[in-house]
Amino acid sequence: MNTRLRLIVIAVALLLATSCTMAESIWARGNERTQNLTTDDKATTVGDVITIVVNERSTIANETSRDMSKSDSRDASMSGSAQPGSIGGPFSDREFTFPEVDFGSSASNSFSGDTEYDSDRSFSDQITVVVQDVLPNGNLVVQGQRSREVDGDSQVAQVSGVIRPSDVGFNNTVRSDRVADFRVVYKGAGQEQNFTNPGWLGRIANFLNPF
Repeated sequence: MNTRLRLIVIAVALLLATSCTMAESIWARGNERTQNLTTDDKATTVGDVITIVVNERSTIANETSRDMSKSDSRDASMSGSAQPGSIGGPFSDREFTFPEVDFGSSASNSFSGDTEYDSDRSFSDQITVVVQDVLPNGNLVVQGQRSREVDGDSQVAQVSGVIRPSDVGFNNTVRSDRVADFRVVYKGAGQEQNFTNPGWLGRIANFLNPF
């Protein structure tokens, strides 16, 4: 084989090898589940997880004062005289005078009430939830819970809501005040609850107390 023919064979072999090589083969993923280098870790599909940074505080101050009063008085008097001369009889020439009678009545009613209610509660936590559904507009429906148990005291925090993808940060977290229909339920059980909650007799007394 002369030199010219050898060069042609080499060129054809290189051309065939190049055509069989996939584009961007140096970035090929070893596993199809591995994300591309151009994507991030933000939740987008059902089953993805996202962390909600819960920082809720509610402050309520309500003060009501009411004063009402009502009074009523009435006075009446009656007096007069009568002369039965037109009737005839033994008393026809006499004049009868009726005694003066006075009537009086008075009534009063008053009410005074004062009510004051103050409440200040805060709840801070970070809870990772799972995307349950993706709405047609792309919003994510999430739900999840976190359970803790230490020395017989258990604490369960349940969170649900709707998240807009644009509110999710690059670290795949979202603030609780950016979650629509946000719902957080905090439950506790154990020795701590037994000491902080009133006993059954106290609960009955509070229920029967009319004031």
